[in-house]
Amino acid sequence: MAAAVREALAGDWAVLLGLDDVGPDDDFFELGGHSLIAVQLVARIRARHGIELPVADVFTYPTVTELATVISQVLEAENAAGSV
Repeated sequence: MAAAVREALAGDWAVLLGLDDVGPDDDFFELGGHSLIAVQLVARIRARHGIELPVADVFTYPTVTELATVISQVLEAENAAGSV
């Protein structure tokens, strides 16, 4: 699941930041991201994965790998809670 989340997240960053390619260790803010784009990113995450992620997580976990890990953990926790 983490690889698919990482790939989707990198694609979202590329679109929102107007880039051709985003690597797993690229920093959202070093690539030109800012708070308004972070809000758009969280909206895309909500639409794609159906989870509510605080915008603050983009600031706390600014690389694709870090944020994808958080998203994967939330998804796994929701899946586990749903199967109980």
